Amino acid sequence: MGSRSRTISSKVARTPRNIKAALDLLWLGAACAGIVTLIVVLDLIEHTAGVIGRNGLIREDAVVAAAIVIPLAAAVYTARRHSESKAIRHQLARLSYQDALTGLPNRRYLTDLLRDVLADARRNSDQVAVLFIDLDRFKAVNDTYGHEVGDRLMTEVAGRLLASVGEAGHVARYGGDEFVAILTSVPDARATEAAARRIIRTLEAPFQIGEDHIRISAGVGVALAERNCTRPAEVLRDADLALYQAKRAGPGSQQIFDRTLRGRITPSTAEARLRRALDRGEFRLLYQPIVSPWTKHVVGVEAALCWEHPEHGVVAPDVFLPILEETGLIVPVGAWALEDAAAQCRTWQSELTDRSALNVCVDVSPRQLSQANFPDVVARALRLSSADPEQLCLEIGGCPPAPDPQSIWPVLRPCKGLGVSIALDGMGNNPHALACLRELPVDVMKLDAANVRALTASREAALITEHLTAMARDLDIVTIATGVESEEQVTLLKSMHCDLLQGPLLGAARPADQLADRIAGSPPDGWQPSASKIAAPAQRTMGLAPSPEPSR
Repeated sequence: MGSRSRTISSKVARTPRNIKAALDLLWLGAACAGIVTLIVVLDLIEHTAGVIGRNGLIREDAVVAAAIVIPLAAAVYTARRHSESKAIRHQLARLSYQDALTGLPNRRYLTDLLRDVLADARRNSDQVAVLFIDLDRFKAVNDTYGHEVGDRLMTEVAGRLLASVGEAGHVARYGGDEFVAILTSVPDARATEAAARRIIRTLEAPFQIGEDHIRISAGVGVALAERNCTRPAEVLRDADLALYQAKRAGPGSQQIFDRTLRGRITPSTAEARLRRALDRGEFRLLYQPIVSPWTKHVVGVEAALCWEHPEHGVVAPDVFLPILEETGLIVPVGAWALEDAAAQCRTWQSELTDRSALNVCVDVSPRQLSQANFPDVVARALRLSSADPEQLCLEIGGCPPAPDPQSIWPVLRPCKGLGVSIALDGMGNNPHALACLRELPVDVMKLDAANVRALTASREAALITEHLTAMARDLDIVTIATGVESEEQVTLLKSMHCDLLQGPLLGAARPADQLADRIAGSPPDGWQPSASKIAAPAQRTMGLAPSPEPSR
């Protein structure tokens, strides 16, 4: 607490101008009050002490007494007013720079404090780290136990953070359930990682608030200030970006900032930036090959949405896709993606002699499937592009977060009527996928990448994959193994009679104009499959006739 108190007290000498102006007015008022007091005192002496003698002359002893008493009273009054003014000044400074609940420096003071710390670090060639801390489940504590308990918990958190960073560090309350810790003289990144882990462990220990034992956790984003950094806002922004990624990883996670995160976005600015990206045409589709393990030919592609930011370059899909879904922007963006993918599908159809040789899978989000007019969106994409509907495949992720798969059947039924195929993603790692498989008219089953990657190391993963492929063949459903990385995985999947493969080994997602050689039949870079004695089953691709509607 000592370090924090000293830094706040030192701020009094640099009180903002508006506060100084208020104090000047107070001082002027005090001076006026002093003059009035002197007049009153003189009048009192005149009537009680007899300054005017009976002969009408001024008495000398009264004058002497007045000359002594009046300055003395004025001096006492001035000293008292000065003391009160100084106390008010200190109080105003504390209210301006200190969080009222925790006693920590507040957000306003944090910027000035960090600026001073960075200046000291430049002079002493020290390294400074900023840790952005966000509490998990604090809102639930307020809702369950009440705000009084929440306030006490916040005070306890502040105490633990101060103890964790020690006298050499600083802790500020950024606002709400967010804190910022500043570490000085940091030797390297590993030291900041250790500090972040220490903070997380400290806050995970139960809090005793009255008779309640309360548990919370925290996410921590860490940014190391550059040696010549002079702008506190830049370091705070980097730590905030790192925190956002840590929160996406789950409770109790930490993330060290690196420059690639500057191309990512945070919820506070996401919606406006994404709307602008849609208006400016900054979204692009990349296409990842889907390959037959038997012929090595590309029989389809999966369209992946990416955002090419004009300043930051390509923004990671795992950052902006959840925000598109949450804000509802996935509806117009998804409609654009369908139209663009259908147009590209038509282009490939005109370039290939075999119209059934290439199919395009397009991801469809739960938010899109909740729109009653979604079949009209699909029909419009097909109409504008003149694409063959049998070459377009709508891919749904395992199962939308709906009460049951039947809730989206009224939306998928007209889509099936248009002639498009339906693919179910995440098989083998999604508890809802089997229900979707039973209830929905699925043509393609995509095996989860996590199971595929574990094929050679996990007997359970191999058994799950084998049973899924066997079930799919019995149901006349095409199987696509995703996430294929090695030749060993290819061999195992062929032995299980998996129809198609997709993954890094077979080609990364690329712009359409960079796939010409792959579509023409050239093998992917670095993939030279060894000869296999496994007999190829009857060849099946994604270009299936629509499966019959399930019985209702």
